[in-house]
Amino acid sequence: MIPEAADRYAEWKSWRPADFGMPSAASSAYFTRLFRRFARPARRLGILEIGFGNGQFLGWCRQQGHAVTGIETNPALLVRAAQAGFECHASLGALGGRRFDLIVLFDVLEHLPESGLADFLRELSAHLVDQGRIMVRTPNGGSPFGLNHQHGDPTHAAILTPNKFRYLAGHAGLALHYCGSDPYPLYAGSWQRLPGRALRKLLRRLAEAFVRFAFAPQPGGVLCANLLAVLEPARPCATGDDQLNSRVRPSDPHSACEPR
Repeated sequence: MIPEAADRYAEWKSWRPADFGMPSAASSAYFTRLFRRFARPARRLGILEIGFGNGQFLGWCRQQGHAVTGIETNPALLVRAAQAGFECHASLGALGGRRFDLIVLFDVLEHLPESGLADFLRELSAHLVDQGRIMVRTPNGGSPFGLNHQHGDPTHAAILTPNKFRYLAGHAGLALHYCGSDPYPLYAGSWQRLPGRALRKLLRRLAEAFVRFAFAPQPGGVLCANLLAVLEPARPCATGDDQLNSRVRPSDPHSACEPR
C-alpha cells in the first residue's frame, strides 16, 4: 500500500494517531472474553497479531503482560506502532523461524484473495508452537447480518463462511477447534448497558434457534454479523479429506459452531 493510500485508509477508519495502542473499555472486555474461552492458559503468552490496525489488541496484550509482536503492511500504522514502542514488522519473512503461542487476525483474511488463503494459513501454522492456536475474525459471509461488514469496506476481497473455513483448515493442515458466533460479552465497559445487552443476547439466541429449526440444516452462528474461527495444528489422524468431515459440521446440533 502506497503511503498516501495508507494515510487515507487510516483516516477513513477514524484511526487517530493519539489513540494508537489504547484499547477502549469495550474492546478490553471483548479481548478478555476471547482469551478466557479460547487461549491456552498461561501467565505470559508469545502472541503475533497480523494486521494490527490502530493497535488496540497490541495495547491490551501489553497491559496483560504478554509478549506481542505485530505484522502490518500499512506504512503509516507501522510508524505509529514503532513510535509506541511495539515490535512490528512489514512481513512474516522478518520473523525468521520464530514461533508463537497464539496468532490472531482480526478483520484481516477478508482483505486477501480467496485463492491464496489456504497457503497463507499454512505459512502461519509454521510459526505456531506445538499446541499453539490461530484465532481469526471475519465478516460472516453466510449471514444476512454480515453483509454490511463484508461490503462496507471497498478493500475486502474474500467472503468467508463456516464451510469455507472447514475447507481452508483441511487444506492448510489445521484442525478447526471452533467456528461460529463472535463472542458477545454482556459487560462491554459499562454496567449501565448490561441489561440491554443481556436482552439482545437472549433475543438473538431465540431468533437463531428458530431459523436453524425452520431452515435446517444451518450452522450455529448463522445470524451473527462476524465469524470467529479458532484453528490449531491437526493431529495426524485428522488431515486432508478426514479433516473436512470432522469436528465442526453445519448440520450437527452439538457442533463447535454453537454460539456463546
